[in-house]
This record gives sequence, structure tokens and C-alpha cells, in this order.
Amino acid sequence: MALRRRWFLVLTVFALGAGTARAGFREERDFNAAKSAFQDHLWAQAETAFASFVRKHTGSPRIPEALVLEAQAQFRQGKFTDALTLLTTQKTQAATLADQFDYWLGEVQAAMRNYPAATATFLALPQHYPASPLRLRATVEAAAALAADHHWDQVARLLADPAGGFVSEANQRPPADDLVVRGRLLLAEARTRANDFSEAARELNRLYRAAFKGHL
Repeated sequence: MALRRRWFLVLTVFALGAGTARAGFREERDFNAAKSAFQDHLWAQAETAFASFVRKHTGSPRIPEALVLEAQAQFRQGKFTDALTLLTTQKTQAATLADQFDYWLGEVQAAMRNYPAATATFLALPQHYPASPLRLRATVEAAAALAADHHWDQVARLLADPAGGFVSEANQRPPADDLVVRGRLLLAEARTRANDFSEAARELNRLYRAAFKGHL
């Protein structure tokens, strides 16, 4: 009798293990299928697949990534209201990707031409998540939102402040880095609009030297 009980216990453990393995396989399969559609720019398919993944695999640690990618798929389709709703209502599930939720919320707000909200969202990101790799991108996008709203004086203050995020971050990157270049172009335009042509020329000269470094 004792031997039977031990065999029953062993078989039960194996059955549970096999069930867990199958569930893990299905979870990985479903996530990879959704991500493959996303990488192939099949935005509608990716949106549907990620939404299905979130419904089916409620306890998955990949829920935050699935949600933020679903929101991006909606964004790429111009479904800004849907993306806004997803990012705001599901923020409690963001976990370690909270900075990405906020970044894409700012992108959605900018796309909806709510530039004050987008500016506030982007500017808050480096403060709330000082270790986020999205710090510089958020600062440049904040400047772009200010520019779109014709607040060129604020663009200049944001990007030229020696103690600000753009200057400190830009100094740690190659001069030809895309975000550094974009920020300096915005700053040059802000200087030009303020008739500060010498400072505008200085920023453009920096870009020129970075672009032709090694070719002069």
C-alpha cells in the first residue's frame, strides 16, 4: 500500500510538471507569434495577438511587455484613443516597464496634438525614472512638443540649460547620435526664431563638425 502511494505521488508530480511545461510552451509560442507580427509591421495582427495573449496568460511576467507593444501597434495604426485608454488603464500592470508606458503615453498625446499634456508627460519621465534609458529621448520629444506648440523660448531653455537633462545626456553620447542631432537642430531653430543667429550658428557648426568628423 505504501509503495502504491509513493508511485501515485510520483506520477502526480510528473503530470503536474508536464502540465506546467505545456502551459509555458503555449505562453512562449503565443508571445513569439505576436512579437513576430509586430516586427513584421503587421500592426492589426500584432494588436489582436497581444490582446489575446494578455487575456489567456493572466499570470505571465510578459504581460507588461505585451501591453506596451499592443499600445504601440495601436499607435502605428493611428488608433490613438485606444492606445491612450490602454496605457492609462493598464498602468498598474506596467511593473519594470513603467517608463515605457509613460513614454508611449507622451507619444500618443503628441499625436493627438495635446502638446501641453505630452510635454508634461515627457518632462516627468526623467524625474520619475532617473535610470531609464529613455531619458534623453523623452527630453527631446518634450522639446519637439513645445516646438509644435510654438513655445520656442521654452525649447531653448530646456535644451540649453547646462544643468538640464539634454546637455548632460548629450555630452555622454557621440555628437552624431540621432537624438543629439535632433535636439541640436531644435535648439538651433529656437535660437533662429529668437534672432540669436550667433548661437544658432554655433549649434549648426557643432552638427557640421560631427557630420564630417574624420572627413575634413
